[in-house]
Amino acid sequence: MSTNLLAAFALSVNALQKIKKANIEKMFFLYCEMTIKPYLLLFFCFAVTLTPAQAQRYKTKNKVLENVLYVVDYVPMIPHDERYMFSRVFYIDNKDIYSKEKIFDKKKIEYVGYEGVDTLVVITTNEYHKRPDDIKRIPTFLYNLTFREDGKIYLKDSKTPYTGKFINYYFSGRMLAKGTILNGFLDDSLTMYYEDGVTKKLSAFMKKGKLDGAASEYFPNGNIRITGKHSDSLKTGVWTDWYSTGKIKGRMFYEKGEKVVPKEDIQWTRLLDKAQTYLKDGDAGQAMQCYENAVTMRPDISDIYNAKALLEVRLKHFDAAIKDLDIAILLEPLYTDAVNERIFARIKTYAVLNSSKKKKHDSEDEDYDTEMPKEEKDKLCDDLSTIAMLQQQDHSITLRFFLLGVNQSAIMERLVQQYCK
Repeated sequence: MSTNLLAAFALSVNALQKIKKANIEKMFFLYCEMTIKPYLLLFFCFAVTLTPAQAQRYKTKNKVLENVLYVVDYVPMIPHDERYMFSRVFYIDNKDIYSKEKIFDKKKIEYVGYEGVDTLVVITTNEYHKRPDDIKRIPTFLYNLTFREDGKIYLKDSKTPYTGKFINYYFSGRMLAKGTILNGFLDDSLTMYYEDGVTKKLSAFMKKGKLDGAASEYFPNGNIRITGKHSDSLKTGVWTDWYSTGKIKGRMFYEKGEKVVPKEDIQWTRLLDKAQTYLKDGDAGQAMQCYENAVTMRPDISDIYNAKALLEVRLKHFDAAIKDLDIAILLEPLYTDAVNERIFARIKTYAVLNSSKKKKHDSEDEDYDTEMPKEEKDKLCDDLSTIAMLQQQDHSITLRFFLLGVNQSAIMERLVQQYCK
């Protein structure tokens, strides 16, 4: 089951008031996470505090100020800096912005309710601008809904558990999730969307805050990825995995949350476990034999080819890795990890490295050979286009061989310029 993690730094007006009372003696961040475990949309918010010395080091290292506040669609937030604000975690594309205003006047900042702030950056998204007033009034977790110690959901400043609809949004203003809450608990249908705000990513049913009933996960092309049922938040019965092509990948049976491996799958799944054991022991040869045997048993499982290719890349057998990745992607065209690995393997195949950099497996500053054959360049560019398309739906997707936090757009542009122009 895939797990999608979206994260943002948000700072509420109440938190700002606390900062004022503390005379900004500490740097406060409110970190909010929304994740599926699996199919359950959870919202975690907790404060991270830094001492004055830590805050100063943080500012020096990241070249940011602690008293700059971003407000997006009336939701106050504090990202690391403006560059981070347009990164893949806290993501707003310039084309999604309807208006942006920077306010430096302290009196104006205090007048609109934000104190202890030097600069206020107010952003309105296109989606929010065109959103009907009745939809704007529906509560959202980043603005006016909160979990409390009793595990129930409340409107801020309310003493009564909330009952009604909720809608959560990406920072682009597009819909992230919607559902209903009954007496403080998620209840009835819950739906989560890809970053276009239209294509379903997940749908499930809740009962008093627990998963209960049918659940489905979807690919970015709209086809079903996984289907099954929950009872008391535990998987039960038959769960079916699908390829994005519409072909069934496999089935698994669950009893009260415990997975029961079908008899026909026991042998090849054991081989994968053995391969991992051999790899931990440093025996790549035996691990490769396990993967080859597993492929023979189940030539229709994309994950086996991808696992085998990962080992081949590790051994620098790039041609063999590309062949296995070709099969994995033929079976699952939207296999992000495999597409990423194939980009990496193809570049590495033709890379000309300086002797001083040969030991740096994933260095961003490697010099790449521009004499890659046209046919290979075309294949590489097709894979880059696939990643770019998938990133439009899920901005958490990054290029395999670069660290998170690096400007992904710049990396993509660099590779496109080098190989696809």
